[in-house]
Amino acid sequence: MAAGNFAAHLDEQKGGPLSASYQNFNQMTDQLAKTATLRNDFINQFSHEFRTPIASIQGFADLMQERELPKKERQAYLALISKEAHRLTNLSTNVLTLTTLESQTIVNHH
Repeated sequence: MAAGNFAAHLDEQKGGPLSASYQNFNQMTDQLAKTATLRNDFINQFSHEFRTPIASIQGFADLMQERELPKKERQAYLALISKEAHRLTNLSTNVLTLTTLESQTIVNHH
């Protein structure tokens, strides 16, 4: 379990006087597995959400460097770059807030 393998379960029928503890252990491993799955899903989703605006910023910045653009088109690209930069800022702020809240929850449970 320390290495992240939450598939371990104890046979509650063989627990005798400890069967309630076996049941609690099994519930704990199930909850840890669900938490690990949620964490992995979050990381995958966040990574995708974070890469999308970066790709957009990079693409528009590259376009602006490659060729002469009419002022109106250049302003439109700059507006999109700014919008995507704000999106990254919001994502970063939300993750920092989430991390802070998670840390406070863990501290408060002890």
